[in-house]
Amino acid sequence: MAAATLTLLLLMLPKLGSTSGPTISQAHRLAAGGKWADAERLLIRLTAVEPGNFTAHLLLGEARYKQGKLTLAANNLTLARTLRPAHAGAAQLLGYVRFAQQDYGQAATILKSAVDLGGGDAITRYRLGLALERSGQLSAARDTLQQAALRHNGDVPIVAALARLEKRLGHHSEAAYWYRRAVALRPDDQKLFQEMLGALLASDDYLGVQVALQLHL
Repeated sequence: MAAATLTLLLLMLPKLGSTSGPTISQAHRLAAGGKWADAERLLIRLTAVEPGNFTAHLLLGEARYKQGKLTLAANNLTLARTLRPAHAGAAQLLGYVRFAQQDYGQAATILKSAVDLGGGDAITRYRLGLALERSGQLSAARDTLQQAALRHNGDVPIVAALARLEKRLGHHSEAAYWYRRAVALRPDDQKLFQEMLGALLASDDYLGVQVALQLHL
């Protein structure tokens, strides 16, 4: 009888284990499938049990960012950065959240930190340049976008952003140069083409306008 009871208990162990709490692996699977609301619910439970879990707060911040819950996302990502100040991914995400909140000064500071920590991909440098420009730091914005355009010379948003900033600064020849680059990368973009013509005219490059129109027709 005792042996039968022990066998029954052993058979029940896997079932008992199946009731374990939420895990990071489960959250990653939900996030990979785009199930951000489900991931958020699971991660809320996980962070309640493990309040010092850096990865859980990072992923919960991302899940909330993806759903437009910017204040909650910022709270989680700020805590994640407190837990691991040198983590580039946490700085990137928090910078994106601050950018989405239109807090461009904070976004610029945090995204600069992300780049310094090694998180300087194209989108991060692009948003850093825009955040600097929108917070009135035009010289720093120009330097950032120039470096980004040289590093990611096939990225149209970066090249176009630099062209527009040069135009804003009154550097019409430089603006025309970068507009040419942007139009070469995206020749069917009528808005970019018109902006390029405007920069060429502003720099008195009438021959350039004529050539551009002939090539475009």
